[in-house]
Amino acid sequence: MSGSVAQRRSAEVRTRLMHRMLLTRHFAERGAAVPLDGCRATFRPGEEAVAAGTWGALGPGDTVIRCLGNADRVSAPGVLICVGDTGAVDDLDRWLDAARRHDRRALAARLSTAAHGTSSPSGIVDALDAEAVLAAMRFHLDALRAGGPPRLVELRLGDADPVAALAARMFAQHQLDENALRAIDADTRAYVRAVLAAGPGGRP
Repeated sequence: MSGSVAQRRSAEVRTRLMHRMLLTRHFAERGAAVPLDGCRATFRPGEEAVAAGTWGALGPGDTVIRCLGNADRVSAPGVLICVGDTGAVDDLDRWLDAARRHDRRALAARLSTAAHGTSSPSGIVDALDAEAVLAAMRFHLDALRAGGPPRLVELRLGDADPVAALAARMFAQHQLDENALRAIDADTRAYVRAVLAAGPGGRP
């Protein structure tokens, strides 16, 4: 693959990630779930890269949930991704054990708020890096679809802004400028306003 083709592909992927992160941010600011393409979980400010990277890896029939209490009530086929929190470690482990016993295709994503730079087990994904989350989710979901057992991915949160981190990377490689970023932000704000104005289950 030529450098120019790879650069264009990278720019397209990053632009989609940026768009999805800003959608997630504006839904989060309003305390609303992301109602798009199977990704209907509610994410918090700072979790934009988790949502966008997970969203980008989903296939037809995959479902994302946030609350463990809802896991047993989800009947959609395909991979069930449970985004849990550090405070629900025991519940998340029990949920995974049940998925293994019932041979259910399931991926649990556990969020940790431990500070970056501290000693941690290998394999933890930077939850502030949308590209890293996307790569990890694709890897694990591909393994599940190939018949692998239920699994857990650890996502490490921090204090940085995931949107600013991706924007800086794109600025440095001339894939985005301030005007384009403002346009994406305005577009996502308008979309979120329209979805919320349409009411539950509505579309703009």
